[in-house]
Amino acid sequence: MKLTGKFLLFLMTGFMLFWASLVEAGGDYISWQQQALAELSTAPIDGEEGGESAYAYSNDTALVRKLVNTKYEEASAYRADYGNDPKLFWILGELGKLKQVFHLIDVEEEGRYYDPNSSEAQVIIKEYQSYYLKALDLNDLSDAPDHLAGSMLSSIGDDVLGTPEITARAMKKAGDLARASKDGTEWNTYEARLGIYARAKDYDNYLKTVNEMIERIPNNPRMDELEGYKRQAEELIAKRDGKAVPEVPQQDVYAASEPTTVVKETPVVKKAPQLERRKAPETEINGVRLEWH
Repeated sequence: MKLTGKFLLFLMTGFMLFWASLVEAGGDYISWQQQALAELSTAPIDGEEGGESAYAYSNDTALVRKLVNTKYEEASAYRADYGNDPKLFWILGELGKLKQVFHLIDVEEEGRYYDPNSSEAQVIIKEYQSYYLKALDLNDLSDAPDHLAGSMLSSIGDDVLGTPEITARAMKKAGDLARASKDGTEWNTYEARLGIYARAKDYDNYLKTVNEMIERIPNNPRMDELEGYKRQAEELIAKRDGKAVPEVPQQDVYAASEPTTVVKETPVVKKAPQLERRKAPETEINGVRLEWH
């Protein structure tokens, strides 16, 4: 079939309109993503620690819940076209974690005991953690359209309801970024990982991480402290495996029954304000206070 000039012009115009619609759709997503990230950001607007934050979900109100639900539905709709974007799944994870906070508040206000292992809680917890895991998987791809920032990785790592496989993995990646940028926060990510492994009683990974800290930061002024952590882990591993426990000098101030979880430095990222509850006291699980950001 011979193509006339008018027909070629028609085809080209149609293609240009189709391309423009794709660009416009992409632009809509980018604008939406930037707005969602700004609302979830815990970074001080003025750059000063303790300054004002753009974080939009500090209080538990009907308006905030509506905003979270709307954003969650919008994010879910974008998965069809932008399912390769790690930041989209991080946003879904953050919003899902907020929905879990709302569930916790509602349970307590009904006078019931909040149990994170209950079936109703686990449905919500496993869903938002699956989004975090998807974000981490996509983030590891070199051809991902974008990658997670250190603050995003730290938010995943700070989730006290998250599994060590997810939280420690996120903190390790945050540490890699901190090492590359030399911003002085690498130590904080290591300490966070120690806390994760200590709570999980994962002494092997605890010891592995301490050894990595000793190797990575050989001139650390807190080397004695690290050596103490190492002795603790070695002792607990020996007890677990039924082996002779290495003798520890009496003056060793680090001898303890469990690896110590210490966070003395400034956190990797500023914590966002905790949701202001309408009532109900602080909630703890196995001695760990629930902090959502």
